[in-house]
Amino acid sequence: MGIWNRWMAALEDRHQKRMIAASEQPRPRTVNLPWGCTVLMAVMAAFFAAFAIFTINLERDLAGGGVEADGVVVREYTSNKIKYFDVAFTTPDGRRHVTPIELDHWHDEPDGVGSRVSIEYPESDPDGTVEQAGRTTADRMVLPIIASVASLIFLIFAYRLRPKRPR
Repeated sequence: MGIWNRWMAALEDRHQKRMIAASEQPRPRTVNLPWGCTVLMAVMAAFFAAFAIFTINLERDLAGGGVEADGVVVREYTSNKIKYFDVAFTTPDGRRHVTPIELDHWHDEPDGVGSRVSIEYPESDPDGTVEQAGRTTADRMVLPIIASVASLIFLIFAYRLRPKRPR
């Protein structure tokens, strides 16, 4: 047996001992959560369903009992990369309100400070959600429909990922 063969035999022997030692070591314990993924998907479905219900109620309040008013942009600023416009308006009872409106809630961006805009707010809460007036029904329902579809998708995944009974 030449030097090369002895060296290869020693290397193989060392490798075999290492493999045996590794197989005898205790494996890390894993936690078996058969319902874990199903529960996670169900919680996500519930979150998106609640969000859809909230936005539908908000849009229904604006569509059904929304009050239109004329306002004036008093300030324009950016916070966390989101552009806002502070709009001052007066309610029919004579109270003056100033509220921030995100750029996403406008069809047409106001011209700047001092421009007149038409807004809409819920009659019960003029300090609450204020948006640009004249939004279409399709525009109002985009976010609730997306949240409802997301909830349905998570429900389907929760059903598909549930533990199956052995047959």
